[in-house]
Amino acid sequence: MSSNHLKPSPATQLIQHLRQSALCVDNDWAIDRNGGFSWWPHHQRQDVFIDRQSSQTKGALLERVVITTEVGTLRREEFATNDLVRTLARLATVSGMVCEETRLRLHSHAWVDKSNQPLYDVVLGLVAGLQIREAWIIATALEEAKLATPAATPHPVSGMRDEPDEIASVVDTLIAPAGRQEPPWPAEMFEHVRENYFAGPPCLLANSAPSGVTAEFPFGTESSLLQANTTQSHPVVGKGLWVMNSFGVDEAKDDLCHNPLALNAWEIEHSNLPFLGSWCAPEEGILNFVTFVPNIMKHPAVATNFILLGAGRARLMAMKWRDDDWSKTWDADGNCRAKTAMERAMSERPES
Repeated sequence: MSSNHLKPSPATQLIQHLRQSALCVDNDWAIDRNGGFSWWPHHQRQDVFIDRQSSQTKGALLERVVITTEVGTLRREEFATNDLVRTLARLATVSGMVCEETRLRLHSHAWVDKSNQPLYDVVLGLVAGLQIREAWIIATALEEAKLATPAATPHPVSGMRDEPDEIASVVDTLIAPAGRQEPPWPAEMFEHVRENYFAGPPCLLANSAPSGVTAEFPFGTESSLLQANTTQSHPVVGKGLWVMNSFGVDEAKDDLCHNPLALNAWEIEHSNLPFLGSWCAPEEGILNFVTFVPNIMKHPAVATNFILLGAGRARLMAMKWRDDDWSKTWDADGNCRAKTAMERAMSERPES
């Protein structure tokens, strides 16, 4: 059979869906690019493309679908340590800021195959819409603080776009109104996650409630914390599911700990996890990775996958910062060398 008649891969089909249906891209404001397309919803270009592949153990092919949106050009070298930048990182939803030389952009990606394509058809369309809005918000804030110049890239043929595409207002017309409602995830979902995924190793301890779940995972001889709940509210998108990984890290051992943008770039390059959120600057020796899932992404499978992604990040960072892949956490007798926060607190209590 001619290669011209081969069925597109799931990731390629997803990109076609994003272009034609989810984003309804006007071809007058788009161009084809290797593995996908670029388009101009307004002044800041957005790129959607496949950039790498990975084979699974059973031979299935995963492809990484990347969505990035220009933010602006930096004016100051100390940008990453600025208090405003730290605040903007903490307010991330499903994208993180990264910097290449002086060019700042937002980045998200997911690994796509046949099994998860229907889920990402929905999720990544909303991710793209959120990025467009957030890129404008971030660029405007940084311009007012004299930290960056907003991106303004012309289309190679159509020139500079005067009026924004309708998708640029999707946060105001669709996502934020959904965020004014109560969170859509059923209360029993969190108990299901705890019972089916966190009831034993590699989880050290987990608790659930109708509004969320918390879990601790090995981090050397200590533990990292994963929290997910629907009690938080985001200033732009309203209510949703807030997911946060927390790690106690000695900052002096890794310069990346000081720079959330550099840590974002490290994970994007070195991890096989989806990247949907952002690292934050350290506070009192604690590093956090945050994701905020808007109410509009209401399917329980979406929420569950975002929570389980946090468990994957717990292992990734245990390997990076504690040289611990969890393979030696428990000995043959079931004794665990990693201690929960409660166990550590009890062991540090002075004897009466």
